[in-house]
Amino acid sequence: MYSGIGFNELGNYGSCLALPSNTTQYCLFEGNFDSVTFYIGVCYPSSNYCSQDDIIGLMTQYTILNVLQLEMSFNASNNLHCYNSEYQTVKIQSNAGTWVLTGISVFFLSNISIGTIIDYLLIYKLKQYRKNYNSQHSLLNPKSYYEPNLLNLQQKQQQDGDEDFNQLELTNNNERIKDLTPPFYGFIFDKFDKSNNDYENNKLVKYFQCWSLIKNFNSLIYGSNPKGYFQSLDGIRTLGTCWVILGHTILFATDGFGIDNLESLGGAFSSFSFQVIFAGTEAELVSPHPTSQLITNIYQKPYYRIGAYIVGILIAFIYTDSKLSKKVRYIYYLRTTRYILYCVSLFITFFLSYISFDFYKNSINFVGNWTTIQKSLYNGFSHTTFSIGVSIIILATFYGYGGIVQWFLKLGIWKFFSKLTYSSYLIHPLIIEYRLYSMTNFLHYSTIEFSILYIGNVVTTFAAAFVIHLLIEKPFINLERLIFSSK
Repeated sequence: MYSGIGFNELGNYGSCLALPSNTTQYCLFEGNFDSVTFYIGVCYPSSNYCSQDDIIGLMTQYTILNVLQLEMSFNASNNLHCYNSEYQTVKIQSNAGTWVLTGISVFFLSNISIGTIIDYLLIYKLKQYRKNYNSQHSLLNPKSYYEPNLLNLQQKQQQDGDEDFNQLELTNNNERIKDLTPPFYGFIFDKFDKSNNDYENNKLVKYFQCWSLIKNFNSLIYGSNPKGYFQSLDGIRTLGTCWVILGHTILFATDGFGIDNLESLGGAFSSFSFQVIFAGTEAELVSPHPTSQLITNIYQKPYYRIGAYIVGILIAFIYTDSKLSKKVRYIYYLRTTRYILYCVSLFITFFLSYISFDFYKNSINFVGNWTTIQKSLYNGFSHTTFSIGVSIIILATFYGYGGIVQWFLKLGIWKFFSKLTYSSYLIHPLIIEYRLYSMTNFLHYSTIEFSILYIGNVVTTFAAAFVIHLLIEKPFINLERLIFSSK
């Protein structure tokens, strides 16, 4: 199949592998020219006829490698990867880590299964059983289980004017009484009641309840807010997470995964309106260091975001300290100072979101025109300063101000999604990368295509976070409360 006349031409991967393995093979060449990684995909006869060295030879004649072979060195073992219909991906061999992870997964699933069964039988079904059959009576006299319910039923029918309630009282073998007969498994519940064990406070039962899907699902959907809970933070968490996913959707696509029309994306980078997309991840782009050094030496360090954490701690201290909080509340109470603070907050957040426009407007190959000092100042202060700007609005909502912003951040829809933001933040890079690595061709940048890609990433991320929250995050929160709760 004819391909490879230019950079990043992958050919028709699916059509090539659809043919029998003894007929064709798909080969992907990965090279580096002038510090830029590029790929070329070709479809040639199977390895029965063409070895990898043969394919390299053909590519140097009929693809762009014919032009590049004088400028770069390459060999089949390092640069060429071939696949066929029976071998469509690299098969990873199991190792010790695989079995350890499998064991941990089995442990989690076992706890979840046992916890859910215990919660269903001992909490839900037993309470229902007691309500229906009055567990104070023995199963040796089944009639005693339904006698109290029979009396209640008769009283209700008498109040409703049912003329047959006397007949029900005289007839012990009619269908309505048979419906009140305890189920066949009732002896299990009877044993629990006779044992006089406080099983609901049993430590082992409480441990397994931490893993119960029923308990964790009800907590996620119907759980009430604790005392001192601020609903405006739900909106901040949810929107902030969606903002990060938006920035990473484009950033990951451009960082080594490939876009076939980079010139169009370059023009978008330089537009004023586009800058807000990258505000959540701007430090990764506006950096005085190469990307590899930035990730290793700065971005992955725990102290990189310590400024934002300190701002959050200070806000909590201001609000919880009675004397200081009273003074700050009075500042927000005064309309003039309150609106001045609103303007300061808007200026800080707007300025830091769009200042990168100056970085990109005259950029070449996505490299801005700022000096090293300018980049360092931006990276050193942007996160902390932006947090201060947002905190001004957050404090206003705590004290009951903020107008339409407060109303929007307190919408009930954010409550559910805010509980999933921690898992969403952890899982979203894997969701984005899985999507990108599953593609058989490069992305094509357009507003519509990336909008659909972003919406898909958000929906899939929160769906995966929902599962992770129920299976892992919430159980460990429950365990933490069980272990460290005051007695």
